[in-house]
Amino acid sequence: MNAPESIRRMPITTPMVVMSAMFVAAGGFIHARQWLDVYRHVPADAPGAAVVRIGFPLNAAASFLFVVALALVFRRPSRLTRPVVWAAVAFQVASLATLVATRVGSVVGWAEPIWTPAAQQTLAVEAAAIAALVVLALFSRRGQAAAGPLPHLHGCRCKAACVGEAPAA
Repeated sequence: MNAPESIRRMPITTPMVVMSAMFVAAGGFIHARQWLDVYRHVPADAPGAAVVRIGFPLNAAASFLFVVALALVFRRPSRLTRPVVWAAVAFQVASLATLVATRVGSVVGWAEPIWTPAAQQTLAVEAAAIAALVVLALFSRRGQAAAGPLPHLHGCRCKAACVGEAPAA
């Protein structure tokens, strides 16, 4: 068995993948909802308007792509499993940093000094996504370090030659 397959078999991995994907999806949903309700109506000539007029739909789309990527790499583990998880962490950190930066200063001219309920919700969801993804990444790393073939039902530790039958006594 290869290392990524051993990751998928860890008892904590499936719930962490589901939880991570749900938080990433929730962050994307919040960005899509805020864009539809508020930010798509921001005048294009407002200072830094591109941050929300373009950034929010891109964030929603990227979130969707990361949810799909997480599902794929844990359904069919490969050497891309850990890089996808760490890329999702980096994406969530960048999104959260941008949110905080717009609240305490500005990003490319866009500033919102008030922590609205939607901003607080985004803060909580993205922080939870980061935490869940980091735990997933750490468990994935541990699983890869301890990888090795799992015993078959009859107790052997053979590789491809085994057909799953008990050895003759």
